[in-house]
Amino acid sequence: MPLSIALVDDSKSFLSYMEQGMHHLQNETGGEALSIQKYASGEQFIKAIPSESFDVVLLDHDLPGIDGVQVLNIVRNFDHHLPVGFVVDQIKKPVQDTISNKQAQFVLEKNESILTDLLSHLTRINEEKLLAKRLAELQTKERIYRYWMIGLSITILAVIVALLMIL
Repeated sequence: MPLSIALVDDSKSFLSYMEQGMHHLQNETGGEALSIQKYASGEQFIKAIPSESFDVVLLDHDLPGIDGVQVLNIVRNFDHHLPVGFVVDQIKKPVQDTISNKQAQFVLEKNESILTDLLSHLTRINEEKLLAKRLAELQTKERIYRYWMIGLSITILAVIVALLMIL
């Protein structure tokens, strides 16, 4: 299943650059398929939240109108665990505070290494997603095994009771 990414930035050229760059990196590395949705404003993205499902959100910190931090707060009302990263021109104290408060998981500067930096974050997020899926599968198997053991125990107990009644 492809990794679903929301890109939220008011610069159409940056959105196109990121989309093309991520697909290029994905093809070069043979990595997980990507599904990328682009949003030109915080408002546009907020409207899509109830009907869309994302694995990662990449937000411009300095969006006009509803800024990145406000969008992040709205996202947290829908999903407390959704990985969110900020894209900034330069890392400044307000962005560092948002990261240190555990509201956002990472921050990327708009520079020549943004795509490789993003790739490392996406790789980590995808690994966490796969581990969570595997854990859920194991927990399901454990529940099935427990119910099976309870059923087996009840059956054995019924056989013992029947045998005792015969004797």
